[in-house]
Amino acid sequence: MKNVQYYMMVYNRSKEGERNMNILFFQWFAFMQKGIENALKKMNVSYEVFYYDMKDWDNDDELERKLSDYLKNSNVTYDAVFSVNFIPMVSDVCSRLVSEFNTDRYRKLKYISWVYDCPVNIRRTAALKNDCNIIYFFDRIQAESYAKQGVRGAGHMPLAVDTDIFAGVINNAFGNVVNNVTNNVTNNVGNSCISDVAVNERAEFKDKGILQESILCNNNVLPAYACDVAFVGKLYRSDYQYISKYQDEYTRGYLEGIVSTQEKIYGGYVIDDCVNYNIMKCINDNFAKVSGGTYSVIKPEVTYALATEVTGRERYKALALLQNRCRVNLYSTDKDERLSGLNQCGPVDYYNRMPLAFNQAKINLNISLKIIQSGIPLRVFDVLGCGGFLITNYQQELAENFEDGRELVIYEDIPDLIAKVDYYLSHDDERLRIACNGYEKVKSECTFEKRMNKILSGML
Repeated sequence: MKNVQYYMMVYNRSKEGERNMNILFFQWFAFMQKGIENALKKMNVSYEVFYYDMKDWDNDDELERKLSDYLKNSNVTYDAVFSVNFIPMVSDVCSRLVSEFNTDRYRKLKYISWVYDCPVNIRRTAALKNDCNIIYFFDRIQAESYAKQGVRGAGHMPLAVDTDIFAGVINNAFGNVVNNVTNNVTNNVGNSCISDVAVNERAEFKDKGILQESILCNNNVLPAYACDVAFVGKLYRSDYQYISKYQDEYTRGYLEGIVSTQEKIYGGYVIDDCVNYNIMKCINDNFAKVSGGTYSVIKPEVTYALATEVTGRERYKALALLQNRCRVNLYSTDKDERLSGLNQCGPVDYYNRMPLAFNQAKINLNISLKIIQSGIPLRVFDVLGCGGFLITNYQQELAENFEDGRELVIYEDIPDLIAKVDYYLSHDDERLRIACNGYEKVKSECTFEKRMNKILSGML
């Protein structure tokens, strides 16, 4: 395990924009952290970074000891400890300091977490109810559910994107390539990677930088990433098959019925209600028979297994149909020998390669994990923030925040997905305009600065 690494990041603040607070930013290997740091700098918020490489999300005595010692020995009085995702050990440390040292230094100490995972995959659930917590979930239904369960400070905050970070990666990759290509448009459009519609659109977007230019280049500037359709994500080889394997015929059929039903429902979630007390008893009674009473599962494990099974089937069906129709790049830690007709590219680094993959694909897919009931996954903001064109499944909050057919495209089921892929591959002008609109939408309205302003304003 790595030792704790921390460093001071205190920025001079103007009196006009000063926020009278100090934040300890607890970091681990997590997405969104760069965007949040940039937002804190723009907001003139004083913060320090405390980095720790966790191996166990539920129990880590060394983490608790080092974090507690740091908070006690620091010369700074912190208003809050902040982290991406909820970390029970951090919450417990803050809670103990508040209760054991009832002084001005700790009395108002809060633990703020912004969760991008769904569900919160922890077993140390008691920490969720600590009084010091302020927990923001990106899924509104999930936030409401936790609030009803007595989780302290449960609130809703959509995720965000820092378009500057992705633009930097894309601009560096393009270098002079885009400029060299676009400078020749008027002389040789037919032999250029720029489409006729791109030529017409250049005047409208001439001041928006190379990232916008890359959208106009019809996605053919970086051949290593160029494709018709790209998907970034897991194929989900879930625990469903393991759970089902040890069940009797009735229980196995019941579980398969849940999966089959959820597969047919878009924009609704039935798994949680279907996994009731009686079926959990059946599942664990069957496990008890084969394990001699040594093995059991809890409801969140079963619902997650069912949700990932549904998601895995949907992703496979979509990719299996598309692989015979167009050029498909799959970026995933998973491989499937049945998908031999597409390019299985392996995992893609979030900050260095993912922006290029999203930007260079003509169409990007989002097929949400089914346990996300209403929220907008991070992948949606990332695709749009890279200037990518997105086709996505329906989510309630997605429809509330984006205009279908203007900023992205929503599919209703797998046949509808295939039809829309075919359509937009043959309508470059519409695809281009939607990608540009989506990029402008997240760049102006879905920033980390706007989200963090709301989060920190809740403390004042």
